[in-house]
Amino acid sequence: MSGVFQAAVTMVGSPRVSLPTTTNVTHSQTGGATAGIRVDNVGVYSRREGGVFTPIQNWVTPTVFAPGTYEVMFTVLSGTVNTAGSDATGSWLALTSTRNWGRTQGSLSATVTGTLQIRLGVTVLASSSVTLVADAT
Repeated sequence: MSGVFQAAVTMVGSPRVSLPTTTNVTHSQTGGATAGIRVDNVGVYSRREGGVFTPIQNWVTPTVFAPGTYEVMFTVLSGTVNTAGSDATGSWLALTSTRNWGRTQGSLSATVTGTLQIRLGVTVLASSSVTLVADAT
């Protein structure tokens, strides 16, 4: 264990990684809608509705342990992630950068379902079933 990590554990306790069991994000706006999620490199998990990000919870507590060597993966089960700036899906990505996934719809409605996971090493520590609905009708 590195000296800095050991000092952090001594001061604030061991980290706890968690996500809500389910994450449902719906954005409805005639002419254009965006629904998404963001896992940031300072320990916060947020929902995106349009251009507004709202924190859901901390993905690591205490946040002093972010980003560490944690990795995140969003696996799409149905639909397509298409929002500009969305990260790759189905691959583990380092949380040293903030990660985003979203669905943007200019007309009609579209849904993306998937699974969000956070791991340390090879051990998955948290998982959330995600549904994103962009309704532009």
